[in-house]
Amino acid sequence: MKAGYAALCVHEGATLEEITRAYHHMAQMYHPDKVAGLGPEFRELAEHRMKEINAAHEELKRRAAKG
Repeated sequence: MKAGYAALCVHEGATLEEITRAYHHMAQMYHPDKVAGLGPEFRELAEHRMKEINAAHEELKRRAAKG
């Protein structure tokens, strides 16, 4: 799942701590609430990006937990 690493901007083999830190950073940047006052295209983009970020976080958390 190289896309997951790219979505969170972490390297393959990142620790759970690094993954979590990157997830929080990306969520702060792309959370749909951050663009609530902007046009619908920005909200759609933010929602799409957050779905990618959330999916990547879940997948990488599972991988990190397995070791």
